[in-house]
Amino acid sequence: MSNPARKISFHTISVNREETQIDPGVLKDVLSYINELPQEQRVYNIASSRKVHFMKEQSTYQNRFRNIVMVSGKYHHRPDLINVNTAESRENPKTLTEAEEERTHISLDFSNSEIRVVMEDRRSGISISYLVNYIERYARLFHKETKTSKDYTLDYTVIPKENFLEELNKLSRVACGYIYADKKILGSEYLNYSKRTAEVKDELIINVIAKRGRSILDTIIDSYHKFIVPEENIKRVRIRGINDNGRQILLDTDIIKRIEYIEVHLNDEKGIVVDSDEIFNQFAKLLGGLDEDEEGSKP
Repeated sequence: MSNPARKISFHTISVNREETQIDPGVLKDVLSYINELPQEQRVYNIASSRKVHFMKEQSTYQNRFRNIVMVSGKYHHRPDLINVNTAESRENPKTLTEAEEERTHISLDFSNSEIRVVMEDRRSGISISYLVNYIERYARLFHKETKTSKDYTLDYTVIPKENFLEELNKLSRVACGYIYADKKILGSEYLNYSKRTAEVKDELIINVIAKRGRSILDTIIDSYHKFIVPEENIKRVRIRGINDNGRQILLDTDIIKRIEYIEVHLNDEKGIVVDSDEIFNQFAKLLGGLDEDEEGSKP
């Protein structure tokens, strides 16, 4: 078995009724509802991007954590396979309705007024936005079946390692910025260019350039506020600026967001995690560390 490091990111999920944040406990019922469904009914197929994901496993720990294994995959894609030793190709036996299974381990901490989330940060896995959209979808089904009202929405944020705005405000000038947005804005009411985006990469890159001698600091600050609000579809903000000493500074939300690494045991033949409990135990310690961070920051 190998022991590679896995990248971990931190987020929060809040449950809101109009302008008010409410007890997130209602989502425990939604998660239990999903867990009781047959596996085929948990599958969420996003036909436009030919992606599928579903909640494969779920467990409760210390009556505080919900530990989840999400599975995702991209189907209708089966290029030939290449032998890394001989460079020879052979036909891929996978059918167009099959996807390679990618697992993402997630812990939800219900001990506060908002849910704190620790999850694997994997390019081929589930992102926080996909997780929230998945829970929202099944929340609607849950309330429909139980004949109760779904009078709330879910929002999420990134838990930063540093204060991005604080670092941004230290700059005397911002000359260039890159805003990474979800490709679905192409078909949104704002642009309405095209909804046929299956062959388009997941992110659009918008390059914002200041007029000569001017600064786009205010524009970037507005973009950052939208970056931490999921429905605005901004995934990343990256800028080049100049500080008071005239030195060029690079700020990137992908670098500044709180990221940590854990070591896990992988099956060498399949490249998958051998023991999910090993990951979830480490997640519990990391979430406990957030408790200590918050206590230490109180006046």
